Amino acid sequence: MKPAEAGDAPGLYIHVPFCEARCSYCDFYSVARGDAPTHDYAGALAAEAGQRVPAAFAPATVFIGGGTPTALSDRDFEAVLAVVRSIAVRSGRLREWTVECNPGSLTRAKARLLAAAGVTRVSIGVQSFDDVVLRSVGRVHDAREAREAVAIAHEAGLDQVSVDLLFAIPGQGLATFRRDLREALRLGTDHVSAYALLYEEGTALTRGLAVKRVEPEDERIELTMMRLAREVLADAGLAAYEISNFARPGAACRHNLNYWRNGPYLGLGPAAVSYVDGERRGNVADWRRWQDHVLRGDDPAASRERLRPETAAREELMLRLRLAEGASLAAVETRWGVDLRSALGDLVCRFRDAGLLVADVDLDVVCLTARGREVADGILAEILSAERVFP
Repeated sequence: MKPAEAGDAPGLYIHVPFCEARCSYCDFYSVARGDAPTHDYAGALAAEAGQRVPAAFAPATVFIGGGTPTALSDRDFEAVLAVVRSIAVRSGRLREWTVECNPGSLTRAKARLLAAAGVTRVSIGVQSFDDVVLRSVGRVHDAREAREAVAIAHEAGLDQVSVDLLFAIPGQGLATFRRDLREALRLGTDHVSAYALLYEEGTALTRGLAVKRVEPEDERIELTMMRLAREVLADAGLAAYEISNFARPGAACRHNLNYWRNGPYLGLGPAAVSYVDGERRGNVADWRRWQDHVLRGDDPAASRERLRPETAAREELMLRLRLAEGASLAAVETRWGVDLRSALGDLVCRFRDAGLLVADVDLDVVCLTARGREVADGILAEILSAERVFP
């Protein structure tokens, strides 16, 4: 079976940049809620939507992320949901609506607002069910609040619940991560995202690493944790449909699948990225400047890039290889009008011969092996940087 094509129906992403506090590892654009008048956000979002959303826009998926959307007050949160609903629901094509939530700020009142708006899926940033681990990375909730958040979502009728977990946190240890996985399953979640902790430039965690205040987990332990996640979640019926994402049948995140299949999406809000008709654009990563732009009727874009077909083809291959379904090189070639197999065939064969990729005779459908998924970052970086010129 060949990998699915990118759909014609776009996704809609909304960036809510406010948080209760900034976690030590986070490099997404966010500001502490106390430093910003969040009551103005919904009005600015509506203004940007009025300028940038085409009349015929009909998204298949919506994802409200951040930041922490549930850090907003109930009134502001309801206003944001109303703006998104006015954009996304009118066409009747919406199939999935996800909102990121954090334990502690997902209250019963907010859960009722989510259900009433028509949200179908919540992604809860648990990260760990161990209080010591949570404090070590600056999380402002505890394990009790994490369990309660999942229960609140279910009580409100939000049956599609995803739990985010981090592993390879310094001092976490294998036994703690095993307990985190089992606890996520015990709570009845149908989707788990399990990510290795990354040391991103500009974060407090990375600054701690530089002055030797933080000692990273051993790479062998990190690899063991990655394998443990696959084993425990697979045994419970959650298949790895992407390198770090696991779901029961029918519970995969459609919005993120659209990203990994290189489909189109429109992003609204400060720092939000859009990818439409081969152009990538990013909004200014400053909520004050973004708000000033949109309320004046100005374009809030800070960057625009029209991708060359060769670049777009490489990026699509890189994204699709993250998926268990892999990539069809023939489909990517047809979409972008380039000879991908001539340009990257030698590289693909080298990875195949090393046991990192599986490829058919024509080098059409390719996918990572179990070992390839463990070193995926290096493989995907080589695909993006390969010097071979396209014919």
